[in-house]
Amino acid sequence: MLDSQLRHAWTQVRHLVRCAYHDPLVLTNVNADEFKAYVELLVAKDPHLLFLRIESQARDYVNEVKTRLLKQLTNGYNTPQLACNFVNVMFNEFT
Repeated sequence: MLDSQLRHAWTQVRHLVRCAYHDPLVLTNVNADEFKAYVELLVAKDPHLLFLRIESQARDYVNEVKTRLLKQLTNGYNTPQLACNFVNVMFNEFT
């Protein structure tokens, strides 16, 4: 039973972390008490593992951003408009 609770808690935390990186406004609709309970359950089991998993989610997001920016960069920017588009994409990824 505890294993299924831990899996569910991690699934919820992972989803929230990914949403926070992709759309921070999602956090306004989160039940803070429920989220806190998930985190407390995971911390009680293995705080270092929770840290590593959250770090992995952050690393995945950074790699996704890097891939999108490199794709845009390799497409080239031969005109001022394309250069402007690249800068806009870059700023949008970090805001």
